[in-house]
Amino acid sequence: MEQKITIKIAGRTYSIKADSPDKEEMIRKAAAEVNRIFDEYITRYPGRGASDILAFVALNMEMGNISLRRELMKAQRETRELDHEIEAYLKKTDKNSR
Repeated sequence: MEQKITIKIAGRTYSIKADSPDKEEMIRKAAAEVNRIFDEYITRYPGRGASDILAFVALNMEMGNISLRRELMKAQRETRELDHEIEAYLKKTDKNSR
């Protein structure tokens, strides 16, 4: 069920459509996180405009995304390696039990 929600980012109000309660929750959490980081940068860099601060926020968040993707890829590689080791072990024990 699509629902129109209102969020506030950096003092501006936006209307967004959310096609599920889960999506609405994600949008609201994302907006809250953007605002939290925005407030940190406003304090750290007084006198900067909102567009500059939002650029820093976007950069900061994307760096986090890249880091998470790298960690995920590493975990996937390690999982594949463990799968191969388990398969090799099971084949070896199967041959030894004959």
